[in-house]
Amino acid sequence: MNHSDTKETAGFITVSSSGMILDFSYHLLQITGLSAIHILDQPLDLFLLQATWERLQAQPTGTLTLLNPEITCIEFHYQIHETRLADQKTFQITLKPKDEERQPASFTSLDNDWLLMNKIFAHDLREPLRKILLYIDMIRGNTQNQITAESLMLLQVTNDQSYQALQLLDSIRQYTSFATNEKRTLKSIDLNEMVEKSWLRVSDENGLNTTVLEKTQLPVIKGQGTMIQTLFYQLLDNSAKFAHPSRPLQIRIEAELHSQSVEIRILDNGIGFDDRYKEDIFRLFNQLNRNSPGYGAGLAFCKKIVESHQGKIVAHSIPQKGTVLTITLPLHSR
Repeated sequence: MNHSDTKETAGFITVSSSGMILDFSYHLLQITGLSAIHILDQPLDLFLLQATWERLQAQPTGTLTLLNPEITCIEFHYQIHETRLADQKTFQITLKPKDEERQPASFTSLDNDWLLMNKIFAHDLREPLRKILLYIDMIRGNTQNQITAESLMLLQVTNDQSYQALQLLDSIRQYTSFATNEKRTLKSIDLNEMVEKSWLRVSDENGLNTTVLEKTQLPVIKGQGTMIQTLFYQLLDNSAKFAHPSRPLQIRIEAELHSQSVEIRILDNGIGFDDRYKEDIFRLFNQLNRNSPGYGAGLAFCKKIVESHQGKIVAHSIPQKGTVLTITLPLHSR
């Protein structure tokens, strides 16, 4: 392999015959932002956008898209080779980045400001915090250091606060990535597949039975796959996090087709909220319940994603009864 081939290769993933991830290259983790602890021994299908391991086996070469839980999505050329790992039949998927084709973009000065902010959030502000966390771990992990119980407690508080700041920065970075007017590549998106993959992750993270969710048949729309996947993940995760403690959670997704659009309703029987706050819940870092998990960014993401697809999202709720989120999306790009 020559130098240029090495530079272009993103790495590899080794999977079992059933599609479980057994090994991967560190370089791939760096490019995608995926975490080793989250992907090892997990089904490859969890990280594929609009594809499955079964489909890849049927077509040993082509393109695929890896989906990161943190809303990052990268397209690759792939080749599958049969290998062996500890006398077990396995498959190695070699990946090379694919330059994403985008529609011509028209940037305003405001868009450029957003992009600059996104760069600052992604690196300039994250890096000092990341180093603080690293140094704290080094201090705590060095058995030669004589640290009092009080100092250890202060280090832990500093660690927790730094990690929280890092999470907030990541949320702002993601939010600004949806806020520009950059024209993204729109493709045919099967909403049924988007919901199924999102729910698989949500149910696994929250320890829910997959039968909690019911849905009607959803249409195919023109959209940006990563963003639509994120939209349904955030909406379903929101229902799971705010389940009512005294009754089993139930979530239903309904769709009503119109000539140029689809109206999607996500209904749950969770704790609900006062309908006076139905607009506040879509504001960034606005939490109605300060004791709830997260930072109040999920529904703000959803609003930006829907608006970037020329759609709208509204909420209605009754305290202790449940919530209905209604999304209207165009069937075709405008």
